[in-house]
This record gives sequence, structure tokens and C-alpha cells, in this order.
Amino acid sequence: MTATASVFLTSNFGAPVHHDSPNPSLQTLSSSSSHTDMPKETLLNIVNDNHELYHIEYQDHLPNVLAPALLCSYDLGASQEQLRQTYHRLAPDLERLRLPETRITADNWTDFFGQKRYYRDYLVYFDAHIATHTALSTFQTHFSRLLPGCIGSSLHPLVHLALGLDFGHSYVISEALAYACIAYSSIGEMVDAQSGTKLAGTGEVDPREILEMVKVDKRFDGGFDGAFGAKLKMLAKSRGALVKVYMDEWNVDAATTSDAIAEKLHSLAHLTTLLLTATSTHTTVPSIPTTSPLSTSPNVPHFLGISPPGSPRSTTSLLSPPKLDIHLAALFSSLYAVNTILPLLPAHADKVRLLKLQWLATLCIYIVQGRPTIREDMLPEGVDIANEYANWEKCIKTVVEGNDPHAPVILRGLVKAEGKYGRRDADGIYLRAASVLADFVDREGDWDHKGARR
Repeated sequence: MTATASVFLTSNFGAPVHHDSPNPSLQTLSSSSSHTDMPKETLLNIVNDNHELYHIEYQDHLPNVLAPALLCSYDLGASQEQLRQTYHRLAPDLERLRLPETRITADNWTDFFGQKRYYRDYLVYFDAHIATHTALSTFQTHFSRLLPGCIGSSLHPLVHLALGLDFGHSYVISEALAYACIAYSSIGEMVDAQSGTKLAGTGEVDPREILEMVKVDKRFDGGFDGAFGAKLKMLAKSRGALVKVYMDEWNVDAATTSDAIAEKLHSLAHLTTLLLTATSTHTTVPSIPTTSPLSTSPNVPHFLGISPPGSPRSTTSLLSPPKLDIHLAALFSSLYAVNTILPLLPAHADKVRLLKLQWLATLCIYIVQGRPTIREDMLPEGVDIANEYANWEKCIKTVVEGNDPHAPVILRGLVKAEGKYGRRDADGIYLRAASVLADFVDREGDWDHKGARR
């Protein structure tokens, strides 16, 4: 990992941190010199106000990403003014909290799963539990029961929870647990079903190979219409048994040690990075003028967003904004949430269940988003990014100064992936993916919700 990348996340690599005080705190945040303008107070004020004023979802089921965007932007070096600008961009669209409707207790807290209207009631319950216990204790008391349902809302409850744990902020942890309750999806309960027979016998199969099998399986043909949640329900109802066959194919239950789980997480890190930035769903590659090795004239530069003759890149227009798939991006963010949460789970069985949930979500989202083709040639090579996004500092600066609320969470995950796996993955995949994300932000790209067209 480069020194440029590491300076922005000095306190958040390695084992996840947690703060057991019942009061919100950000003591574990980076003390980088980039924070000499003291934006921490601004950050705390906004995060605390978000907790008191706003629902975790708005406009039906869109996630309130204000806290994740602010926390990750701060950790990437955002200034006080940049944090304020993020707040002013996002807050006007958020939904105000409603008055509580019922009293949730330790005896009935599972009775209201999947019902958005009870978010405030769950928030009151988890705030009180944290005040009388600790944030870590509250998480460990409730998470095992919530775990299967965290596949709901495109895994955003997991991402929110991991950030709360990572930054030691009890309000964010409480919000995440309440979010997991109201977004609970029974589709995830597949992780607790007994494993079946592997298609490929007893050998280890790479998860990308399994996705390639899924891609050509005609039994998944046919569109999945409607909103994302409706598409997931349709998949579970019509092809749930088939999805489970492919889930069992990776044999997550065989990960009986922490090292085995870590190896599987590494495999998923590489795969989800490709799904984020190198699938046929997407129409973005960095668009910086450079001399093309494929050009017939050494004096004629080409734009990487437009394929010269013979280039393997898909043709895109610089006149239209680039696109990335919002749900495939959620898979990448949730994988790094899993990395944060796993060490805090006391039972190894729950660690296996969480890894299995991430794999199940990967399968389901890949299918309902159209089973896009994974094309590594869509990622820029080192020569392609040399002029613009050749280092982490430039990618981070572009994302922090941009207007996209999802990008800071994703980029922070890429920086963490570089720190964790960069020496093992010699292909530089995480910086290459960061360059695609930075270009997407710089060109004000659009997030696609519908997925690949088949």
C-alpha cells in the first residue's frame, strides 16, 4: 500500500475498533494532519442531528446515507466546509422521523420486523439498551438474530452497522440495528438451511467460476421486473431452490477456521471489485486523453472512453455521463462491512453465517441485475491512468471534492482493500478500480438501478 493511501486511514486498518461508552464519540477517528481545521465538531453535530431528526430511509426505500457519507469523507480527509456541503446537499430530501407508535421491549423486539413505520420505535429501544449496557454488548446481543435479514435494503444495514462499530459511534450503531429490523428480509434465512450436494464434487471452486456458471444457466432466464426488493422476492419465490444450489457450491460451511474465512473473504474482495467496476452493466472507463498504443498515428491522442479500432474496451460516449450499478456497488461496500463485523462476533458459527450471507447476496444481486459479463479489460491498465489517477491521493481528492454521496464509502473500502490485500494482488486492481470511481465522480456519472439488459 502506498504512503499516500495509508495517511488518510491511520486509525481504521487492522482490527475494527469499538467504543463502549453509552455516549456518542468519535475518539477512534483519524488524527491526520489534514484535520487541522477541526471538522470533528461539525461531523458530530450533523451525525447527532441526523439521529434525532431523520428516518433511515426516504422516498419509500432509498437509504439515508448522510452519516456514512460524512464519516467516510471525514476519514478520507474532508474539510469542515466539505462536510457542511454534503449535509446541505442530502438533508433536504430526507424524511423526518415520526412519533413513536408502540413500545418495543426485549420480549417483543422481533415482532415488527420488515415494517418501516416502526423505525423510530426501534431507535428508542436500541438507544435505551446501549445506555444501560454498551454499544458492543447491544450489538452482540441482537445481531445473531438479525443477521439473515440484513440482506434487505441492498445490505445497507450491514454497511451502516460496520461504520458505527469502526468509528465507535453508538448513535450510528443504534440506527443500523433499527435499520436491520425494519429492512429484515426472510430471503436471507437461506443461510440457515442445511447445505446440499455440491455440483462440482468436493474440490474448491472459485466464486467467479460459480458466477460464470450462473450466467449461462438458462433456468435464470426471464426478466425480474419491478423495484429491487420486489425483484429479490420474485427470485426467491420462483428460483430459490436453484439459488441455494449455487450458494452451497462454494461450501462456506467448510471454513472451520479464521484463516479459512479470511481466504474466502479475499476471493470475494477481488470478485466484488470486478463487479463494481468491470462488468458489462457499466459504461465508464477513465476518459483522459493519452496516446494510444493502438492508434495508427502517434500524434493523435485517443480518449479512453472511446475505443480505437481493435481495442477490447466497450464503446462509450464522452458526451453522456458514465454509469455504475448501485446494487453491485453495495456488494463491495457490504464486503468491507463484513470484514469489520466478523472479529466482533463471539461465535464462529455466526462468522460462517455472515460470510454465507454475503455470498448469497452476491448471487442474488448478480442474478436480478441481469447477470452482467465480467470483463477485466474494462479496468484501466497502469499506462491508462498515468496522466490523471495514477495515485491514491488524486483519486481521494476527486471523490472528496465531488458531489456523489455513495463514492466516499466505496473509495474508503478500496483503500482498505489495498491495505489488506494490495501486496497479494499484484494486478493493482484496487487503485485501478479507484481510478474508475474517481472518473465516474469527476464526470458526474449516473447510478444505474435496473442492471444489465438481457
